[in-house]
Amino acid sequence: MNKNIYLRLSKIFDDIFDIKKIKLKKTTNAKDISNWDSINNLKLIIILEKEFKIKFDPNEIVEIKNVGELIKSIENKVKS
Repeated sequence: MNKNIYLRLSKIFDDIFDIKKIKLKKTTNAKDISNWDSINNLKLIIILEKEFKIKFDPNEIVEIKNVGELIKSIENKVKS
């Protein structure tokens, strides 16, 4: 896991979901964060696209099930 991406992602999660008490893990998903709803998920995607200068395909967004998959997707997009 790319440490730089993880740290940036952690800050974004803190800002959106106010989860300073929760440490993000690869397995963290929407069920683990009470206010990770569809609106906050949309905010997350928009902020990630701006932060990392990437674009997510709508089908790809649906397929991402946890933080680990999200990081892997960001890593792949940043590399290309």
